[in-house]
Amino acid sequence: DRDLAKTMSAYWANFIKTGNPNGAGLPQWPAYTTTANATIILGNKVEAQPLPGKAGLDFLLKEHN
Repeated sequence: DRDLAKTMSAYWANFIKTGNPNGAGLPQWPAYTTTANATIILGNKVEAQPLPGKAGLDFLLKEHN
């Protein structure tokens, strides 16, 4: 928990300072695009992955437009 809190704090501090959460020693947080659909997963392992549940989110958006 402390390691994750430290990583999250570093992302926030970088974002506040520069507008970009990435920094030295941190896993790369990819910019979100609708073609790549990548996001950062903050958990036991911090890593970029495809957006979980994207198909369900697309369905909800389609139904409400």
